[in-house]
Amino acid sequence: MRPRRAAVAGAVLSAVGLIALSSAAGATSFGANWQLNETAGPMTDSSGNGNTSSSIGPGITRNGQDYDFRGQGVVVVPDSPSLRPGSRDLSMTVRVKFWAGGDRNIVQKGTYSAAGTQYKTEIVGPDLYCFFHGNQAKAAVVAPGVVRTDGKWHVVSCHKRSSAISVVFDGQTHTRQVTIGSIGNTKAVSIGGKTHCRPVDCDYFAGALDYVRITSP
Repeated sequence: MRPRRAAVAGAVLSAVGLIALSSAAGATSFGANWQLNETAGPMTDSSGNGNTSSSIGPGITRNGQDYDFRGQGVVVVPDSPSLRPGSRDLSMTVRVKFWAGGDRNIVQKGTYSAAGTQYKTEIVGPDLYCFFHGNQAKAAVVAPGVVRTDGKWHVVSCHKRSSAISVVFDGQTHTRQVTIGSIGNTKAVSIGGKTHCRPVDCDYFAGALDYVRITSP
């Protein structure tokens, strides 16, 4: 290659590289990793996305290893682009100990109503549900009869993929075929109940949480 052509080609490649780097730098990383090992101050996000809590409600005690929810309050994390999955695959994983059944939210972002979109982990009686509401469908998948006040830790994962949703409870998987579509609401994340509610329908959680993770595998 002649020197002039080589120089021009090198300049073009350099420009393309700069554009690629700029695009990568501007891309939004998705997810949060709350280890719940604080004893004071806000709940912090170790994912690097900065999803720190804005408030920690009453009835939540912290011992440096987990958060204990007494059925009275919630942890609120403000909305951010890194908590809006859009059309990505989505996973929510918690390590949990149940103290009571009933209708109780564990993690929620958004609403299940016709006007909104949502992802949520909830217990209803003895059953554990994963709810997803996107721009194409809203649906739930259930792990029946798994909520037990046995004093043991359990690992729960809710997954949304392109054409299916699933719940995994201690390694046992339940799947439903459905295309949820994009989830992009701008609501806060609430852990341990609802953020705007009357006391009778706040669905406060009663139990312990060791960690909460929202990822896109």
